Amino acid sequence: MFETKSGEQIILAVHRHWFVIGSKMTVIIIMLLIAVILTQISSAYIPENYTTLAAFLLSIYILIILLISFILWVDYYLDMWIITNERVISIEQRGLFNREISEFMLSRVQDVTVEIPDFFATVFKFGNIIVQTAGEKQFIAKNIPNAGHAKDIILEYAQKNKTGSNSPNLNE
Repeated sequence: MFETKSGEQIILAVHRHWFVIGSKMTVIIIMLLIAVILTQISSAYIPENYTTLAAFLLSIYILIILLISFILWVDYYLDMWIITNERVISIEQRGLFNREISEFMLSRVQDVTVEIPDFFATVFKFGNIIVQTAGEKQFIAKNIPNAGHAKDIILEYAQKNKTGSNSPNLNE
C-alpha cells in the first residue's frame, strides 16, 4: 500500500473510532431482526402457495443487508491515517474498488484543527482533524479516536521537521 522512506518511522496509525462502525452495525442488526420478525409473520399470514416467493424475497433482503454490512466494514477497516516522523499518509477507501491515498510532508503543515462534532464524540472522545498545508488542499480525518493526541503529535513533528531535528522527545 505504501512504503516508508529510509530513516522514516511510523509514529501513529489510526482508524476511525469504533463507535462509528458500531452505530452503523446497530442499524444493520435492527434490519436483520426485522427480517426475523417478517419470517414469523409470513408463516402465519401468507397463503401456502406464496411461501416460496416470500422466502425468496426475504433471502434477497437478507443478502442485500449483508452486502451493505460488508461494504461498511471494508470502508471502516481500510480508512486510516498513518503519521510518520516525516509525513502523514491518508488512506480513504471509497466503495469496494476505489481508494484514494494522499500524503503531505509535516514540514508543510501550517494549521491543525480538532473538531468535536457532537455529544457522542465528546463522550467517546473522538473527533475530526483538519490539517491545512502550504498547498491548497485541506486534509480531513473524520472520527479519529483521541484526536487531540494525534494533533499534538502532528504539530510536534511538524515543528521538529521545520527546525531540522527529527527525533522529538515524546516523554515531555
